[in-house]
Amino acid sequence: FALLISSMNLSAQSPNPFPPPSQFATAKTVFLAWAGAPPGSNAWIPTTQLVITDVQKALLTTGRYTQVGKPADADLSLRLSIEGGLIRLAIFDTKTGALLWTIDEGIEGANRKETAIKNLNDAAVRIVSDLEALASGTTVAAPQPTTAPTK
Repeated sequence: FALLISSMNLSAQSPNPFPPPSQFATAKTVFLAWAGAPPGSNAWIPTTQLVITDVQKALLTTGRYTQVGKPADADLSLRLSIEGGLIRLAIFDTKTGALLWTIDEGIEGANRKETAIKNLNDAAVRIVSDLEALASGTTVAAPQPTTAPTK
């Protein structure tokens, strides 16, 4: 029994043994959908539009993917949401509907509107950077906990 616990601890400390699915490397087209945010979250900034726009811009900058207007035309379907201080990107194989990967990036807290907008933008850029890493065959680390709001 002690041996089992010991090996479980070792495996928890080792890098993720699962390589990203091959669809990340071969995908050329993506469909981006908004899955929502909790009611009342950041009511003083247009969270939905900011996150979608920031992710779209970051996707364009990579040059890897072309965005399409309907899921049937895409290799990957990307579902964005905000959940508990994180931007979450759930990535699906459009052909099979299988969930391939989920990426979470923390949104740093803020007390000012300008800082909140910057922090949303930073998290959106990190999400696309993580997607790029997966396309290159690298797994991404879990998000770090956010700290106290910055001004």
